[in-house]
Amino acid sequence: MIEVRDEVGGYYYVLDELAKVAHRLTLTRQRSSTPESPSLPPAVGKSLEKLGTRVFEGILAEGTRMTNTVVAGDAPPLVFTTEQWDSPELRVTLFVKQFDPRIGELLTAWMTNIARAEPDPALFTIPAGYAVVDENESFRLTVEK
Repeated sequence: MIEVRDEVGGYYYVLDELAKVAHRLTLTRQRSSTPESPSLPPAVGKSLEKLGTRVFEGILAEGTRMTNTVVAGDAPPLVFTTEQWDSPELRVTLFVKQFDPRIGELLTAWMTNIARAEPDPALFTIPAGYAVVDENESFRLTVEK
């Protein structure tokens, strides 16, 4: 899957290589959080812990750990966590890690080979032959092997 995040243009694209479609979504400046599961009651305990600062590839980042605790009946509490490190200077998330106690680690993602130089504008150009479709809600891509 190919994803293009164009901060200057304000769009996020997901390219469907088989159908030659670029699904375009408008970027929002919301912080990510651990999603609530519809099969569980809402979180009964939420907390936000500041983790201080850390350097990723020479770039200073500020860390937070968001915790959502869900209690369902007599079962032990479920604790969902998201650790996130954001660069105030670059205004991007440099590292994120999400944990779901039902299945374990959901996601670990980080930026590498960070260059402060202005990127080539061609990196944000949708390839020729692709139709651009504006998506207002979530959408699903089916990948077949």
